[in-house]
Amino acid sequence: MNDAASSINALYDPSYVMAYRSGSDACSAYAPTTGAGLIHHQGIQRLARDYNYLLVTTSVQGGARPGFEVVRLGSLSNNPWLLGRNASPSRLPSCSDAIVRYQPDDSGMPYDHSGGLQVNGDYVIVPFEKSDDQATAGFRVARVSTPSTPQWSPLVLRARGQTVNAGAASLTLLSSGRYLALVFGHDSDDVEVFVSSDAAMPYFGSSSSTWVSQASASTPFGGANYQGLQLVTQCDGQLFVAGTHRNQWYDEDWVDLWRVNLGTTFVPSFTKVASRHMSCSSSATGNKRYCAFDAGAGIYVDPDGEILLYGVEHYNDAYPGTTRAVKVREFP
Repeated sequence: MNDAASSINALYDPSYVMAYRSGSDACSAYAPTTGAGLIHHQGIQRLARDYNYLLVTTSVQGGARPGFEVVRLGSLSNNPWLLGRNASPSRLPSCSDAIVRYQPDDSGMPYDHSGGLQVNGDYVIVPFEKSDDQATAGFRVARVSTPSTPQWSPLVLRARGQTVNAGAASLTLLSSGRYLALVFGHDSDDVEVFVSSDAAMPYFGSSSSTWVSQASASTPFGGANYQGLQLVTQCDGQLFVAGTHRNQWYDEDWVDLWRVNLGTTFVPSFTKVASRHMSCSSSATGNKRYCAFDAGAGIYVDPDGEILLYGVEHYNDAYPGTTRAVKVREFP
């Protein structure tokens, strides 16, 4: 990552739109869908390998289990930069742009909400909670080196702060070789910090590494109510988190960048350094809302060290009268 603040400030509204076939379409594998288990989408990430894959988390009801959709945009080239157009406001995407796997939580906990997630290399961190707060919240890491067959690691429960909430989670590799996980509570008003005990991802392969809760703290985010926060490491080693939210009063979608400093006890401090208003609805989308940052947005860093931003719509209502597709925006 070159200059995180400059990269955020340079994001713009492109002239194209994207979409994929939903779990209610014959082209897709099973996934909870509007009217059959889905409440709404919660987060989106692009894989940093097999680049034409997206991961999308869900909140659910009616006995469905929360988890993430593995979406392959097969009509688009597998390159690490922009994915580009695969649909229009009046045209469904190709049948090859569809869900290839739904990866539900199988921990046995009564969760109904998988929130803002983050991909880091071969791994993705996913937070889980129960919307009525009747269960201890936590997170799981999945290995997605083969995207169509993810592998879960065991559930890690929150131990400090708002222990029944886990609305968003972030993951990065520290210079020490250890992994850092930040788990944010309701509207990201608090954060719990986990660090791997060894320089290895916990619970995978023969690793004896475990997740250790190091600290918790209130956050200074105020009324932003971030639904997704992803860690970014600048070339000089400085950590940031990019948070996405929607200003309900003005119906505006925003991405903010906060510098993160960790003390020797891992208690984090946050300083806001950039903010950018994004367009989920514009002339490029036919004035239809193509995403909603009050849940369903996330960043990706390309090989040039520049940030791309992705947003997904709440529901499977990309085209009038059908739930067969899900709208997506890519902001370069």
